[in-house]
Amino acid sequence: MIYPTDRFWTISNLFSLSRIFIVLPAVWLLFEKTETGNLWATILLVIAAITDGLDGFIARKFNQVSDWGKILDPLSDKICITIVIFSLLWLNILPLWFVLLVAGRDVLIFIGGIYFKKRVGYIPMSVPSGKFAVFFTGFTLLFAILNVEPWYHYFLYLSVLLLLYSFGEYSVRMSRELKKVP
Repeated sequence: MIYPTDRFWTISNLFSLSRIFIVLPAVWLLFEKTETGNLWATILLVIAAITDGLDGFIARKFNQVSDWGKILDPLSDKICITIVIFSLLWLNILPLWFVLLVAGRDVLIFIGGIYFKKRVGYIPMSVPSGKFAVFFTGFTLLFAILNVEPWYHYFLYLSVLLLLYSFGEYSVRMSRELKKVP
């Protein structure tokens, strides 16, 4: 069965939306500032990460790729990561420069995507390096929450490299496509 690309209520889109509702109790648990709270928060964040992998897989497998999904998936990622990183900043677990890098990149990509949609007429798919950047940033957050050294610092700097690389890849791809538009 072929679904229209403007369909909102799909299984994959529900997985994207569920991430936001999974992250909220995770953050609440982080603010308990206990080992048990951190462990449960980590479990919830891992479940949220699994839904991030599932939404795209299900959309492609069951032909549910939609314009809504192209918006909801990265928007859910950005909302969830932003909520978590600012919470971890507030709890003095993450450095300010890292939070600004992650949030700044996401804001620029989001604004660029809106501009791209207006100029070109379609919503671009995510770049693979962007998925890797989010994946490794997720591990950075988990290792930060659980205070796992030296892995936290290894993943922190690996995330920085991937975030910068993926931002460059988004920029180059959008720039090439925009040059084709009269």
